[in-house]
Amino acid sequence: YANHLHLNGSKIKDLVIPNDITQIKNYAFSNCTELTKVTIPNSTTSIGDYAFCNCAGLTEINIPNSVTSIGNEVFSFCINLTEVTIGYSVSKIGDYAFRNCSDLKSIVTLNPTPPTCSSRSSFYDYSNATIYVPKDSYSRYFIDDVWGKFTNIRRTCVKMAG
Repeated sequence: YANHLHLNGSKIKDLVIPNDITQIKNYAFSNCTELTKVTIPNSTTSIGDYAFCNCAGLTEINIPNSVTSIGNEVFSFCINLTEVTIGYSVSKIGDYAFRNCSDLKSIVTLNPTPPTCSSRSSFYDYSNATIYVPKDSYSRYFIDDVWGKFTNIRRTCVKMAG
């Protein structure tokens, strides 16, 4: 797997994944500690295990609506990650997907149905982050075994289809 991405001898900080990529493979960008921004295209449907593990420079990530599954430990040890937006097609989030993301403050999930998460917490801390859910889906998230652990669940103002 990649430890450092270089272009013309310089470490890449801002990564734009090409539009024709449908899968981000296991370990694809793990340990790219200089990476500060990643743009995932709408063609991507899955993000593999450990794909961005230990990318300490990442502060926010936007998972597009095309993605349906997020693998195990995908963003684990992204210690500076503060904001995550999870697209409306994400139906599964793997084990420890956000392990040791202690700075995570805001999670926006656009799926009206809570994505499946295992009992091995996909998230680091349920009291630190505020989760924003579709307005008409609040009760689904509130009673969910995993999502319901968040102490700060807020409704978004936008009504989502579903």
